[in-house]
Formats: sequence, C-alpha cells, structure tokens
Amino acid sequence: MISTAKKILNLSVSTLLAAAVFSAAAPARAESLNIGTFFLLDSELPTELQNQLRRELEKRCRFDANTRFEEVRTEVRVEQIDQGVIDHFYTTHLIAREFNANGTQNFTAIVVESSWYAGSNPTPEAYAQIDRIDAAYGRCQ
Repeated sequence: MISTAKKILNLSVSTLLAAAVFSAAAPARAESLNIGTFFLLDSELPTELQNQLRRELEKRCRFDANTRFEEVRTEVRVEQIDQGVIDHFYTTHLIAREFNANGTQNFTAIVVESSWYAGSNPTPEAYAQIDRIDAAYGRCQ
C-alpha cells in the first residue's frame, strides 16, 4: 500500500513538473520569431543595435516559433579615431533555447559582432550595423 502511494505521489510530482516546463515555453508565432526582450537589463549594446539585431535574427537565422533568445554578455571595444571621434565595436553572446514537444530543450550558441560608428547622420541605420552572426550548427547565415 505504501509503495503504491509513493508511485502515485511520484507520478503527480512528475506531472506537475512537466506542466511547469510546458507552461514556461514560448507561445507559437505566426510570421516572426518570438524574440521579445531578451537582452540583459544592463546590456552594453545600445537600444538601436538591439532592435537591429532582432530584425537580423529574423531574416538570417533558422529557428522555430518556440525559440527564446537570451543575451549572456556583450563585450565592447572602443576605438578612438581622431579629434574625439570614437567608434564602438560589440561582440554579443546569445543563447537560443528551443523547447521540444517532449519537454526537453536544445541550446544553440550565437555570437554577433556589431558596430556603432561615430557620425553626424541622425538615423541609426547610417552608423549602426550588424557585421556578422555566427551560430552553432549553421543556424544563421
């Protein structure tokens, strides 16, 4: 009798854990990646480059609708050109977390190199750019 009660309790706990895993999964998307706010709150990457990175991930990477992206860290290299002009170069490390139907997860490491060039043009597209996206398993072009 006690072993049966233990089995039922273990099954109940397992069911609760599986439900928690599935409820944490991202909802499916129709036409774009579910890449909401996945940057660190104190990210070194400027907001304009964050927005551009989101767009580039949608265009250049192959991930399914349930993928969650998380910034791990961003490294900054500053290059002084002349007369106070400064260019910034960023290396951002991301993790793509895919949720499988059986409750397991796949992780893919992504490294993004981007630049923020000094300039007087008021549009971010003129001086902010994503230079390269490298992802494990050839997931990004």
